[in-house]
Amino acid sequence: MAAGEKGELIMRAVLLSIKPEWWEKILAGEKDLEIRKTAPRAGAGGPEPWPLLVLAYVSGTGAVLGQFLCMGWVKSNCFRYLASRSCVPAEDLENTPAENPCMAGSWERRRNTKRPVRWRSSG
Repeated sequence: MAAGEKGELIMRAVLLSIKPEWWEKILAGEKDLEIRKTAPRAGAGGPEPWPLLVLAYVSGTGAVLGQFLCMGWVKSNCFRYLASRSCVPAEDLENTPAENPCMAGSWERRRNTKRPVRWRSSG
C-alpha cells in the first residue's frame, strides 16, 4: 500500500480472469494459491503493490463476482506443494518451461460480491 497526498492509504487493484470451476474452489477454501506466468509489479517509481486487491472476473459470466486480497507472490519449483494448494496437477507444473517459472500468489479475505458487477468492453 502507498500513502496518498493527504496520508490516506491507497491499495492497488487488478482484474483477474478466473474460470468458474476455480472460482468455486476458491470460495470453498479448496484453492488458496493461484499459479500465473507473471506477477503484478509496481510501475516505474511506484510502490510495491502488496497487498493487492484482486477483482475476480469469472469467465463466461461477463461479470466480476468477487474479490480477495493477494498478499504477495513467490517464484518456486516446489511443485507438489504448489499443486496441493492450487489444485493444479504437479505434472502440469513440472512441464512448465524453464523460461516461464511458476509465480504463485496466495490470498485472504475472499468473498462474493452481493451482486455481480457486469463488465463491458470499452474502446
